[in-house]
Amino acid sequence: MPGDRFEIATPTGLQKVEDLQVGDLVETLDRGPQPIRWIGSRKIEGAALAQRPELRPIKIPAGALGKGHPELDLLVSPQHRIALSSPITRRMFGQEEVLVPAKHLIGYAGITVEAAPEIEYFHFVLDQHELVWANGALTETMLAGPMALKALGAAQCRELALIFPEIEMPSFTPTPARRILKRHENRQALRRHEKNHKSLYDKVSAS
Repeated sequence: MPGDRFEIATPTGLQKVEDLQVGDLVETLDRGPQPIRWIGSRKIEGAALAQRPELRPIKIPAGALGKGHPELDLLVSPQHRIALSSPITRRMFGQEEVLVPAKHLIGYAGITVEAAPEIEYFHFVLDQHELVWANGALTETMLAGPMALKALGAAQCRELALIFPEIEMPSFTPTPARRILKRHENRQALRRHEKNHKSLYDKVSAS
């Protein structure tokens, strides 16, 4: 979650992600207001982005997913998962919402890789993996799995392990808030939406 113009829905209104602190409440789709248990950030400067362009943020323009989704342009990390919910996804997967990594949406409705000179990604963890509203779009909180932990520094991993010691257990497998689509499932869903001129998200935002 880049900090610039990235606003999270909370019980007291929208808050910039960089202003959030441990203990602050954020609105979740499933369980209402929930406290932040851990929050951290990772800044990637120009030289590092040039060497590893796969870390560049994904830009989701305002309205790309549906009316008001997002309400403002949204920059997220390539692996950050976005919620989709439409008659097509509900029929295909039998769930109200499904999750897809932002990088799998590139090329759809103006969603692109942003040529940012530098970027700072923010991550926050709740007691469970949750869906929250960012700039009016429904997105995930950090899922503390191997891929996410690998992207953090050693000090941040130690901080998380003090709060959630189970993440250090070899058998630990985090439970996602929703089904995470495989790449081929996402491709099929996007093709059907394009063919039928349907939005990827058709619900009212809580932000």
